[in-house]
Amino acid sequence: FNCGEAVNFAMGDWFPLGTVASQRYSILNRLPLLPHEELLCKESMLLFKSSLLTESSNADVCSLDLTSQRCIKVSFAHLMRYQHWVRWLLMKLGAHPSFSLDDAQGTLLCSLCKRDCYVAFITCDCFVHPICLRH
Repeated sequence: FNCGEAVNFAMGDWFPLGTVASQRYSILNRLPLLPHEELLCKESMLLFKSSLLTESSNADVCSLDLTSQRCIKVSFAHLMRYQHWVRWLLMKLGAHPSFSLDDAQGTLLCSLCKRDCYVAFITCDCFVHPICLRH
């Protein structure tokens, strides 16, 4: 089973497998075929927006959709928890946060492991290229 190949579609329950594939690609220092973090964030936003519409129309949702939605929600929650935990650790070590929406360029790649850095990345005075939060 290869979940690192480019496809035209994927079910929501693919995201946990995509997380594993993303981790393996970074260990091998290979460019990811799919921007996993970006896809997960965008799919989560679509799910949130569709849930607002579903609540207002009382539409029925089949059990397959619920399984897919649950996988997306759990994967997104894991990503956000990890991001918050690492940021908290960095702040305890004395890092200074910097937020900039002007420089947003979509998905950047970590210069050390080539992992996609859609949600957050680190820059420092000693290294000019972006680094993912896993270093």
